[in-house]
Amino acid sequence: MTTESTLPDGIVTFLFTDVEGSTRLWEEAPDTMMEALRQHDDAIDGAVDPHNGVSVKPRGEGDSRFIVFENAHDAIAAAAEMQRRLAAVDWATDRPLYVRASLHTGAADLQLGDYYGSAVNRAARLRGVAHGRQTVLSRATWELVQDRLPEGVTIRDMGEHALKDLTRPEHVYQLDVEGLPHSFPPLRSLDATPNNLPQQLTDFVGRQSELAEAKRLLGETRLLTILAQGGAGKTRLAMQAAADITAGYPDGVFFISLAEISSTEDIIQTIAESIGVALSSDEALQDQLLTYLTNKTQLLLFDNFEHLIEGASIVTEILMAAPNVTVIATTRSKLNLTGEVVLSLAGLETSWETAEEALQTSGVRLFLDAAKRSDPAFTLDNEDLGPLAEILEATGGMPLGILLAAAWVDMLPVGEIASEIAKNLDFLETEMGDVPDRQRSVRAVFEYSWNLLGDDERTIFAALSVFRGGFTREAATVVADASLRNLATLVNKSLISPSPDTGRYAVHELLRQYAESELKADESRCL
Repeated sequence: MTTESTLPDGIVTFLFTDVEGSTRLWEEAPDTMMEALRQHDDAIDGAVDPHNGVSVKPRGEGDSRFIVFENAHDAIAAAAEMQRRLAAVDWATDRPLYVRASLHTGAADLQLGDYYGSAVNRAARLRGVAHGRQTVLSRATWELVQDRLPEGVTIRDMGEHALKDLTRPEHVYQLDVEGLPHSFPPLRSLDATPNNLPQQLTDFVGRQSELAEAKRLLGETRLLTILAQGGAGKTRLAMQAAADITAGYPDGVFFISLAEISSTEDIIQTIAESIGVALSSDEALQDQLLTYLTNKTQLLLFDNFEHLIEGASIVTEILMAAPNVTVIATTRSKLNLTGEVVLSLAGLETSWETAEEALQTSGVRLFLDAAKRSDPAFTLDNEDLGPLAEILEATGGMPLGILLAAAWVDMLPVGEIASEIAKNLDFLETEMGDVPDRQRSVRAVFEYSWNLLGDDERTIFAALSVFRGGFTREAATVVADASLRNLATLVNKSLISPSPDTGRYAVHELLRQYAESELKADESRCL
């Protein structure tokens, strides 16, 4: 395995590859696919090694490759030679393996023996817009190589494209190799499908397994609810899933924000404005909307549905009227609709065995990503891993808590951040002006959910806060006079989570602390 001492540092060029449609190939011919992958690796290594490429490790599926070059010209030559060699293989499978590839040049951010950061993410997202046998490169790489290309290689300008990580667009170029195909379908960028997905200022980090599960479920259901407490990253996960499957919805992928509306009567107009349809006052608004959607193949993403649950029936009306429309809803409370499939989000991964595994842990990756934005010079050292584990445990892997903790690295070492969190829940707060009030602090997140509860629900949930480490149904009945229906309501509102295997219920530790403070405040008022 490659070690940190052998990995090039500074400004490097990343080459990412993978096999198009490899899952289907494995299903069709698992026996011959193993031999085909050996042929695949031999062809890539035969092209990369003479051009000083360093193979790091797979990125994603087993057929992907991640290779680094100190020189962009070497990277271009290797990519061209790779596609030539792959085209010449007499494949063991009935159908050839088509490899898509991307090249991007940027700063090598080495952390704990692996590459990390926005340059790596951008290279991966560039690969995602390409087709099999196609190699694309970023403007950063093009600017370095445009005046000195290998013989038989030209570069074609493909224009600017929005990548599916929803960060800034990228000017994309195509590497044309003499004798190989030059014509491909349109790039799989967001521009290929009508959409209003909000552009994000940060990369999508963590929740890769949940992202894969969301996309799998969307292939099986037309109503996916992403359920979790505030600060769990529901919205970002939903937007990434939507962005990754835009190709399946030629009539558009549309984000419908419900956070700022307070009445169910406003839902119809909000949907219409989001998808770009004008409604007339001469006819019932809902009838006009449903008529418009009837023959559309669209994906609608409803964000923050929890305070408008009484109006959720419009989702059923849409799904019944428009058979080719799919809905994703993010919420702190289940919609309780027929056909609803729920993906519940727990905290991010917070444990690891070795330092090498730490950087692959989603909680660590999110902390590091946020820390680098607060202090670009921040480096995660081995001695930081202990206190970082304490931070992740204290936040329960809650993405918002991790982000708020990481924002302190420009003022405090990791160990002191861990100590402050242990002392005071209110330490996890931001002063950034563009953050919604309900997410300015961990306390604000929980307060928002608390205010959505009825009086009886608050009383029961506060009483349950005496349990550290979870509780049984019987204990909840004795201590909080909670019925099974009461517990089901708290589960549906993502305040507690059941474990069918153990028969116990768990409460996020930070949420438990908030409920405990409310219980103590109520007891003080009664004195």
